[in-house]
Amino acid sequence: AMSFISHQVLSNTLGLKGLVPEWNRFLPQASSAIKLPQANEKHKDKVVYYACCMTRMMGPSASDYEQRSAHEAVISVLNKAGYQVLLIDQMENSCCGCSFNIHGYPEKGTKKASDLYDLLSKTSEGFRLPILFDTSPCTEYFRHFLEAKSAESGGVSSIHKTAVFEPLEFVDLFVKNRVRWSTSKDPVTVHLPCSSKM
Repeated sequence: AMSFISHQVLSNTLGLKGLVPEWNRFLPQASSAIKLPQANEKHKDKVVYYACCMTRMMGPSASDYEQRSAHEAVISVLNKAGYQVLLIDQMENSCCGCSFNIHGYPEKGTKKASDLYDLLSKTSEGFRLPILFDTSPCTEYFRHFLEAKSAESGGVSSIHKTAVFEPLEFVDLFVKNRVRWSTSKDPVTVHLPCSSKM
């Protein structure tokens, strides 16, 4: 709210309209820090959760009814499904490399993906635990990296092929039969990215 008010003051009161970047109440706020709840006896299975750059940076807008950040909602659902959530070390400095690649820095993208590979391998017990990425485009990019890495070593690893999941896929395979579902009468907007359809 303060950001929106500040923008109005700078633009209108001080006569800087057109010189200050556009701002409105629908733009996202900063995301909250990732905090894991204490694991308990209900959390019998483990999952590695990778919160991608976008969801680590951007939270809900000030006008949103739901004020939890994406990772808070994801961790809540995973806990309700009976999972102990594991996070990689150095999460705040990590990136799958997708953003670098699409902006014309493929070498940097590959380097970031390689760094993430090492961190995920350590936390997932050599890719034996399921790994949930919370954005589909990042999942797709990292899967391509895994395929290339496997090909370099003489073949596609079956562990790599079944290790990394995008949100809809993970819910379908690992969550839907472990939680109670209730029907909502409220309207819901769904954006299905191309990478979720492939």
